[in-house]
Amino acid sequence: MLSSKVNFPENLNILPSVDPKGELEHISGYEAQRQAIEKYGIAGRIWEAAYLLSIYVDPPKNIEFDTPFLTDPSGRPRTILELGSGAGMTSSRMAENLNVQDMLIVTDLPEVYFPELLAPLLRSLLQVTSPPFSSPSSTDLDVTVVISYKIRSLSKETPFWAAFGLWFTFEPVLAHESSVKPHWQRFGSSSGDVAFIFIAHRRPESLTWHVPESDTDLLVGRGAMGNNSAKADDTFETLLLMTLEE
Repeated sequence: MLSSKVNFPENLNILPSVDPKGELEHISGYEAQRQAIEKYGIAGRIWEAAYLLSIYVDPPKNIEFDTPFLTDPSGRPRTILELGSGAGMTSSRMAENLNVQDMLIVTDLPEVYFPELLAPLLRSLLQVTSPPFSSPSSTDLDVTVVISYKIRSLSKETPFWAAFGLWFTFEPVLAHESSVKPHWQRFGSSSGDVAFIFIAHRRPESLTWHVPESDTDLLVGRGAMGNNSAKADDTFETLLLMTLEE
């Protein structure tokens, strides 16, 4: 069980982040964040990946994405679940672009701290992409996972991606910003940090695999491929190497 003071680790010294677009000042402004950090600790800060995701879900007219957010042209009601919503900045942007029949579910934990939640995050993603929420034989139950990610501690985060890739296929979102650069590039490459928006889908064959109860076993790949041996996927490492050429 996580400590009740997990959001206030010893010698906590974090400052509010800066919204590169200067929007939603009442949520992301310096003073609003400062007060939230005093009250909620780590959970009160808006982390940089949230700004990237907010642009993706509600882009300005001069940015085109491959793959864009909300691509289903059928008009069917959509259910969107946000894990780790924090201050709610991204969900506020999403809500502005949904139809009245859509459902937006915004969630977070009362106590969050890194890296203890990486295995539970993967477990949650496996749960919400398993039946009855998805089905390999029905396009109506196809779940798309969108992850906004900025590297904070690569050595601690890599095991998550090595395990995630065993259960999901994923690729980075590309962007074309007509007023700045005439070609497609990885969205997040111009942010000054190594950041990604990933689009992921559950591997259909993984729906028959046993998800181990142990978080340690889950992160070392046991259960994936239908067997209990340790293993890892190298998709993330490959994508990371490609960023060196940008």
